Amino acid sequence: MPCRPGIAAFVAAAMALRAGAMPPEDPRAPDVQGLVEGLRDPRPEVRARSAAALAGDERREAADAVARILVEGDPAEAREIILFLCDRPDGRFARPLSHAMRRPPVAAAAEEAMDCLGRRRPSAALSELREALDQAPLEERSPFIAAMGYVRTEHAIPLLIPLLNSRDSEAASAALRRLTTLPYTEPRDWNFWWDRRRDMTLEEIVRESARRLRDENAALRTALERETARANELEKAGLKERLRAVREKKDQAAEKAILEKQFAGSSAGLRVWAVEETRQALKPDEFLPAVLKLLAEDPVPAVRVAAAKSAGLIGKERAVDALRRCLDDELPAIRVAAVDALAEAAGEKAAPDIERMLDPAQARSVREAALAALKVLRPKGFAVSAARLLEAELGRPPQENVASGLVELLGALRDEAGLPALVRVLSTSTDKNVRFRAVKALGEIGSLKAFAPLVAEIDRPDAGQAKDIVAEAVAALAGLGGEDVRLRLEKLLGEFRDHDNPNPKARENAARGLVRAGTLASVDPLLRCAKSDPDAAVRKEAWAAALALSDAAAARLEALEALLSKIGEAEADAPWRIVVRTILVKPGNFDAARVKGHVRPLADDCFAQKDWTNALKWYGEAVAQNAEDTGSAARAVTSQVRSGDLKGAIEKGGPLVARLAPGAPGYAEARLALIEARSQRGETGRALALCPEDGVLAVLQAADRDALTAERKRLEPLCSRIVETLEMRFPAVAAGPEEGWKEYVDLLKSAPPAAAVTFLAGRAESAEAAEKAAAGRALEALTGIAVPAEEGDARRAALASVRAWPSTLTP
Repeated sequence: MPCRPGIAAFVAAAMALRAGAMPPEDPRAPDVQGLVEGLRDPRPEVRARSAAALAGDERREAADAVARILVEGDPAEAREIILFLCDRPDGRFARPLSHAMRRPPVAAAAEEAMDCLGRRRPSAALSELREALDQAPLEERSPFIAAMGYVRTEHAIPLLIPLLNSRDSEAASAALRRLTTLPYTEPRDWNFWWDRRRDMTLEEIVRESARRLRDENAALRTALERETARANELEKAGLKERLRAVREKKDQAAEKAILEKQFAGSSAGLRVWAVEETRQALKPDEFLPAVLKLLAEDPVPAVRVAAAKSAGLIGKERAVDALRRCLDDELPAIRVAAVDALAEAAGEKAAPDIERMLDPAQARSVREAALAALKVLRPKGFAVSAARLLEAELGRPPQENVASGLVELLGALRDEAGLPALVRVLSTSTDKNVRFRAVKALGEIGSLKAFAPLVAEIDRPDAGQAKDIVAEAVAALAGLGGEDVRLRLEKLLGEFRDHDNPNPKARENAARGLVRAGTLASVDPLLRCAKSDPDAAVRKEAWAAALALSDAAAARLEALEALLSKIGEAEADAPWRIVVRTILVKPGNFDAARVKGHVRPLADDCFAQKDWTNALKWYGEAVAQNAEDTGSAARAVTSQVRSGDLKGAIEKGGPLVARLAPGAPGYAEARLALIEARSQRGETGRALALCPEDGVLAVLQAADRDALTAERKRLEPLCSRIVETLEMRFPAVAAGPEEGWKEYVDLLKSAPPAAAVTFLAGRAESAEAAEKAAAGRALEALTGIAVPAEEGDARRAALASVRAWPSTLTP
C-alpha cells in the first residue's frame, strides 16, 4: 500500500531517531503531528516505529502529544504507544498511564505498561506520581494513588499509609494490597505493621508476606483435610454400626450390599475401609472378585495397597496370580504390598517370586519388604543365594544397598552356609551397622565355627571405637555353648575395665551369657565381679547370674552338697553366704537343706542379715530337730519380736525363759527379747519381772549382765511411778466406778503384778463398802479370779488365790 506524502520521511526519521542517528532537537526531526499521523497507518511496522519515535522524542510537544493520546486519544493509537512503553518504560509517562488505567479500552494494556514502569524505573515513576499527587485537585488524586500500587519500591508505602484516613482510602488500601499482598483493611493495622518493617526492602516484605500466605494456605488445606477426614470418619462410624448389626443377624446379602456400595463410592478413604472390612466378612471369599478388580483398576494407590493386603488374606492361593502381576507395577508401594500379600497367601511357595524383588534395580523399599518377608518364610536352601547377594551388596553405596537386611536374613535362616559371607563382612565392611548385625547373626546361627571370628572381633585393636559391636559379640558368643566359650566369658568379666577402653556393656553381656554357658564353677568369678566391678549394672547382672547358676545347681542333688558346703565359709565370703541363703530358702530347696542338717547355719545367717521372717522359719526347724537347742529357741523368740509378732513371742518365750537355767545358751537373749516385747505392749511391770536378781546376774557373761542390769535400772523407776499412780487414782475410781475405769485397768496391767495385788488385796479388806467393791472388781480384771462381795469362806478363798497369783506367772 503506497504511503501518504510525508510518511516515508517521518518513518525514516523515526528509525534514525531510534537508532540514535538524529537527535530530537535536530531541525530536520519529523514534526510531532506527522508522528501522530503515523500511529494511524494500517501497517503494523509503521505504527510501531511511529510510536517509538513519538514516545522517545525528548521535545515537550511530543510528550504532551503522548499524554493526550494516552488520556483521551484514539484507543488504537494509545495501544500502539503503550506497547512501546511496555518494552521501553519512561518515567515521564507515569501520569498519563495512571489515567489510561481507568479507560476501559486500554486499561489492561496501561496496567501492564505501568507495571513494567514500576518494576524497571520505580524511582522515576514514584517521583513523577508524587509530584502529580501534590499538584492534583482532591477529586483527581485517585488515579495517581492507584498507580502507586505498581511502583515496586518500599518508598511508596509511607506515602500511601497516611492516605488511608482520607477520601482516597479505598484507592490507597488497594495500592497497598497490590504492593505488599497483605489483606489488612484498618489504618491502625497498616500503621502497626509498618512500624516494625521500616528497615525492610520491598523484596523482603513481599517474601515475608508470601511465606505468611503460604502458611495460611497450608493451615487452610490442613483444616479442610481434617474436616474431610472427620466427615469420612462420621460416615464410617455409621457404616460400621450398620455393618455390625447385619453381621450379628448373619445377613450376608446386606453386608455385601454395604461394602460393594463403598467399593464404587467416590471417597478413597471409605473404599480403603470397605476393602479392609472384607477380612472380617461373614464369607470373605465372596468379595475376592471385587477386591481383585480394585487391585487392578482403582486409580488411588492407597486403595490398591489395601486391596493387595486383603486379597492375600481372603483369597490365599486364588489371589496369587493377581498378586504376581502386581510385582511388576510401576508404583513401589503396590509392589511392597504385593510382596507382603504373597507371603501371606502362598507361604514358602511364594519365595521364588519374592526373591525376584531383591534385584538391585528394584526400589529400596521393595527390597526391604522382600527381605522382611523372607525372614518370616525362611525358605530352605536360600542361605547360599543370600550370601551371594550379600557379597554383591557390599560393593554398593551405603545409601543404596540392603546389606544389613541380608545379614539379618542369614541370621534368621540359621544355616551354616551363611557363615563364610558373615565372616567376610566382619573382615571387610566398614559400616558399623552392618558389622553389628553380622555379629548378631553369627550368634543366632549358633555354630561353634563362629567362635574364632567372634573372639577376633572382641580382640580387635580398635575395640574401643566399636564398643557396641564388641558387646554384641560377647552376647553372641554365649549362644555357642561349650567349655571354651565358658572360659572366655569368665575371662571377659575382668576385661574392658581400664579408663582408656571401658566397656561395661560387654562385661554385663558376659555375666548374662554365663547363665546359659556357665556351670557352678562360674559362680566364684561371678561373685568376684559382683564385689569388685566399678559399674553398678554389671555388678547387678553378675549377682543375678550367680544366683541363677546356684539355683540351677541346687535343683540337682549331685551338686547340692557343693553348694551347701559354702555355708561353712560364711564368715570369710559374704557374697557366697548371701547366695546360699537366697537359694536355699526357696521352697523347692528347703527340704533338701533340712535333710542335710544345714538348718541352724542358715537361720543364723538370716538373723545376721535381719531377715526376720526366714530366721523365724529356720530357727523353728532347728528347734524341731533338737529340742535342747536353747540357743536356736532364743533366737526364734528374738526373730518373732523383730518381725512384730509380740503376742506370739510372749506366748512361746515365756515357757522358754522358765525352762532356761542362768548361763544356758540363749538365756539372756530370750529375756531381753521378752522384755522388749512386754515393754512395747505396755506391760512394764511384767517386763521388770524378767530382769534377774543380783545373784543370777553374777553368773552371766559380762555383756549379758550389763544388758539386763541396764534394763532393770530403766524399768524400776517406771514401775515405782506406776504403783504410786495406781494408789493415788484408786479413791476416784472407787467413788465413780465408770469414770476412767478402762484407763485404770490398763494401768493395773502395766504395774508389777505382786505390788498391784498387794495394794488391791489390802483395799478389799477395807471398812468402806465402795473401796471393797472397787478393789474386788479391779482384782478380777487383773487376775481373772472373781472375788465375791459377801464375807465368808468363798471370799477368803478367792483373796488367797489372788495373793498367790503372782507366783504362778512365768518370769
